[in-house]
Parts: sequence; C-alpha cells; structure tokens
Amino acid sequence: MSPPHSPTSSTTPAPASNGASTPPHGIPDSYRAPLSLGFEALPGDKRTHEDLIVAMESCVMTFLAAPICSEREPATLANQSLEQLQSPLEYDSLAIRSPDYISATVPTIEHHFNETSIKNQELRLKANLHLKRLFNWVGHLAAPSILLSLPTCPSVIPEFARALNAALPLVPYSTIWIRAPLAEESWPKWNLLRSLMGQSVKLHLALVVGPDLPMGPNENVLANGTHEDLVLVPGSSHTMEPAWARWLAEPVASLILPADSFLTNKKGFPVLSKRHQQLVRTFLPREPYVLITPTGTSSSSSSPSSTSLSQADMSKYAEYIKYLHRTLPKTSIRDRFANGYMDYLQAPLQPLMDHLEAQTYDVFERDPVKYRKYTAAVAECLRDRTKTLAAAEMIKPQLVMVVGAGPRGPLVDCVLKGAQQAKVNVKVIAVEKNPNALVSLKRKQKEQWGEALVEVVYADMRQWKPKEKCDILVSELLGSFGDNELSPECLDGVQHVLKDDGVSIPQSYTPYLAPVSSSKLYSEASKLKTPGSLETSYVVMIRNAWLTSPVQPLWTFSHPAPALLPDNLHNERYATVTFDIGAQPALIHGFAGYFECVLYGGVTMSTRPDNHTPDMTSWFPIYFPIRHPMHVPAGSKVGVHVWRVTGAHKVWYEWAMVKPDTMAVPAAGFGSLIHNVGGKSHWIGL
Repeated sequence: MSPPHSPTSSTTPAPASNGASTPPHGIPDSYRAPLSLGFEALPGDKRTHEDLIVAMESCVMTFLAAPICSEREPATLANQSLEQLQSPLEYDSLAIRSPDYISATVPTIEHHFNETSIKNQELRLKANLHLKRLFNWVGHLAAPSILLSLPTCPSVIPEFARALNAALPLVPYSTIWIRAPLAEESWPKWNLLRSLMGQSVKLHLALVVGPDLPMGPNENVLANGTHEDLVLVPGSSHTMEPAWARWLAEPVASLILPADSFLTNKKGFPVLSKRHQQLVRTFLPREPYVLITPTGTSSSSSSPSSTSLSQADMSKYAEYIKYLHRTLPKTSIRDRFANGYMDYLQAPLQPLMDHLEAQTYDVFERDPVKYRKYTAAVAECLRDRTKTLAAAEMIKPQLVMVVGAGPRGPLVDCVLKGAQQAKVNVKVIAVEKNPNALVSLKRKQKEQWGEALVEVVYADMRQWKPKEKCDILVSELLGSFGDNELSPECLDGVQHVLKDDGVSIPQSYTPYLAPVSSSKLYSEASKLKTPGSLETSYVVMIRNAWLTSPVQPLWTFSHPAPALLPDNLHNERYATVTFDIGAQPALIHGFAGYFECVLYGGVTMSTRPDNHTPDMTSWFPIYFPIRHPMHVPAGSKVGVHVWRVTGAHKVWYEWAMVKPDTMAVPAAGFGSLIHNVGGKSHWIGL
C-alpha cells in the first residue's frame, strides 16, 4: 500500500495511512501558498498584447486578463450576418493574435446572451456562432483559462449553459472562469449554471469582491468589527461570516478585486476594509488567481465598465495584495503536514486484510501530540489503579499489553513514559501480527527496552492466548470515522486477555457527521469513473468545502464491550440525525465524518472541526458522497440515516439523505438512494 508519488497523477484513490497519506517532509512554518497576481485590461484599452505583458512584468505580476477581440470587433451582433459569424476571424479584429505569452494570459470574452437575444431566433443563433468562433480561436491558442460573465437574468442561463456545453470541445486545454459578483443573488444563478452543465470540472468561478460585501440575515457586526454566528473554515481553526462560507465549497479559481473596493489611507495608498481583508486572507491559502480590475461590479451587472488604471496605480494595488499575502498567519502544523493533499481522495485502510508498509507506519507514528495524549492516559490510569492496591500488591508490576505495536513500538514508549511519570512499575507485552514490522520491533526490544521489561509476541491479537491476563490493554486502531478500521472487532477479539477490572485505552469513541457542500470533493469522486466511486467513503483532508451545519454524534463504542453477540451483531449500528441548514441555501454533495475519543478519564482526542485536538495530524476526515447532489432551500432541515452493517467476513456503511418529514418512511422523490447497499461498492474485510 504505497502512498502516491503525486496527488494529481493517479486516477484511483490512493491508499491512506491511518487516515492520512504521506505528505512532503520539511515544509517550514514560514511557508506560504504561492501568490498569482494579475490585472485586467478592459475593452477600449489601446495597448497591444505585448505592451500589456510588459506592463504586467513591470508591476511584478504573474498574469493578465485581456479581451480576445480588439475595439474593431463590433460591440453588437445586429449588423453582422450569419455568414460573417461562420467565417474565420479577421486578424485586425483580434487583440490576442498569437500564442505568444498565452500561458500568462486569460482571454476575456464578451458574450451576447441576454433577455433580448434568447427571444429572437436570429440573435440567438448569432450569439451561439459568435461564442463558438471565439472559443475556436482560444482553443487554437491553447489558453489555460477563459473568462466570461455570468448572465444577470436567470432565464438566460439555460441557453448560455447549452451554448457553453456545445463550445467546450473546442477548448480541450482550457478551464472556464465564470465572472460573478460575491452577492446573495449570484449563488442561485451559479448553481443553476453548473447544474445544467452536469457539474462540469472545467467550470470555475471568478468571484468579484465588490465594495459592498454581503451580510447574512443572522449576522450582527459587533463594536470591535467582528461578527456573531461565525462559522468554521474547514481544515483550519479560522472562522468566517456565514454569508461567505458557502463560496468555500465552490471551485473559485480567481478573486477579482475592483479598484472601487479599495479605500485610500492617509498616505494615499489603496487598502481594504477589515471585512475585505478577512475575506481575502481566507481565500489566499487556497491559491486563487487574484485579479485587479479598474472598476467595480454593481449588483445588477457582473461585467466591468471601461475605465483603466495607470501603471503607478497598478503597482500600488499589487504591493498591497503582496503585503496581505506576506502577513498571512504562519502555516499550522496540520496544514504543513497535509500540504499537497488537500481535497485529495484516498482509500481507507484494510488493517486486517493487509500488512502495512514501513512508509505507512511512518506517517501515523510521526504525530507527537497523539502520543503525548497516550502517555498522559497511561499515567492517569496507572495512578488510579495503584490507589486501590494494597502495599503487597504494589510490588508486582502492572501488566500492560500493547496490541498492534507496529515496527517502532511508539505505544510501548508511551507506556514506559507514563509509568515513569506515575512512578509505577510495569511489565509490557507488545503484540504484532505483521512479520515485517516484527523485525524492527524486536531490534528495538533488544537495543532499547530490554527483554526483561518488554516482551514481544508475534500473533494476531484475536487468536492470541497469553499465560496471564493484563491490567491495561493499549491500542491505536482508530480510523478517520473512529470505528471504520475495525477497532471494535479487533478489541472484541482481544478483550479476553483483560482482567475483570482491567482498562482498555481507548475506553470509548464516537463518530460525528455533518452535511458538506463541496464541488471539489464531488468532482474528484465523480471523475474516478468506477461504478461505485460515488458510493465509497474516502479519507481526505477537506479544504474547499462548506459544512452546512455543525457536526452531530452518531453512536459510541465502549471497551471492554459489555456483551458479545454471535456473528458480530453487537457491533451493528444505526443512527438518524436531523440538521438545520440555516439561512443560506445549499447544494449538498455528501457528508463529512470525524470522531472523538476518550483514551482514559479526562484524556481525550478529537478530530471534530469545532474541537480538534491542536496540532494533531494522525487523521484526516472521511467523506461520504451522495450520487446526486441535493439542493436544500434556506431555513430547511435534512435528515441523514447511517448504518454500520456487519457480515461474516466484512463490515460496511450504508447512508441516505431524506427530508425530515419523511425520515420514518422515506418516500419517492424526497430522499437520496441508500448508498453502498450490502457493501457492494466498499467494505472493510474482517
């Protein structure tokens, strides 16, 4: 199960290691995501393409957006015949005339889809021919991206979407940036467009951050400039305003900053308001192309007007954006660990079927926070147990068994450190079924621990029959969803080695779930193009997403288990939870899963986004997609059903989403299908 060499090179989900793949090593805490900064030349700008490139380089920018047509191209189609629009473009009508510098250029296209053209057959045909002709030229140039404006009228969007679909084959190397203002009314239009285009992965957003930022109906600006009801940004400890959060779920390729969105400080330099700064700082780590455009976007238009910026002004705007980028908060330990693997789908482990490789062990054994937690739990447990022992009994060491010790035995180290902190003598037995891991484990026993203190046993914990029972049983078998790597089944199989008053570390764990909106996650699962790709759970460091509701618990596993039933039936679970969507409509693409664990007493670990153990890196969240994204209106509720099902040789999850009034008996048209029925697409082998 070798981790992938590149997050973008594989067409199948890569194997994970305890909820995470192998990220790059040695990324400094001063690391910043690269900044792509450019400016937009508007229609009427008389500079040549070469002149614009020179201006871009003189401002130390990295790209520009410019009209593909010169001012000689007619602004309307009324005076152009159908024959003219079917003929090749004239050289003089083009502003971008060759592939020179095209890698640093985003061509902008003024389309002619509006309320008038869709009602007039001739104008509608002309608008389609005009778009195809320009797309054909862009495809010839192999431009990486194309910028078009989202129609302002919803009734125009179906025809615009159909025309785009027809023109996409002409630009095989280009992504489509749709310019849309960051406004309340924009999202339904954008959602309609991408739905009509089948969630196309070539479709991206260019968000125009105008002078007036949207504010949700439940948001209140406090005296210190902060806001009530802030929501968490996935994959971080930062928060943002609810009215902005849903845009994190969209494929935002570019942030467009009009000149009139800036204020002027006392020294005459452009600056952004605190709210604008917060928004831009939230998006910058996601590496959007930041585009400075001369004028703003009104609420009724998503296209800029025709003024221009001087070279000196462009430099000032560029310097300010670079300042915001330089002063971003330091990259967190978790972000450095996950660098290169954000939103990258990975297959969960098959811990009982497969022997893990050294590289996989290396990933989850490089988490000092997790092992400090285990050390604290062992120390607290030993202190509690020795409080009740008689003086004669304290002479005998506490017997601690570590099951699934791995090649380096980090849990053995935790037990020995915890015993030292508690000032309690222990005897440790380390059990490992992987013959390859056993080689390194025995070497560490010989060179560091000593055979008198630590005994190493080669066995499957479920079949192992020790000579005596232990006081404490320690394991690290948790997956991204808590129980998804068969921790319940493994610990059930080994709890016969535990004394009647013995303690399991961990003592319990609970999976949590929340609806997630994420075009990125859904498109990544969709493009795998396997029959079960949208009915399979994935380990993934979720970033470009919006959790539409706070997480809720599903069920809890406790150890030792109070009673074991035949055929593993005691480990089946079923939960149904209802989520309030809130004031923003959403497109639900599935569910994000997390877990919380009680190691012992008050020592806990959590991957919940609202309560994540600081700097812990061992687990990424888990993603359960739904085959067909579901639009949920503002102020509504959604119900989620989740099953953990056990069989003779496997365990699997099934899940479905329904409306709350049909949660008892799902009705046709009111819910998703039940995904992964019978474990047909994904299961974990016993």
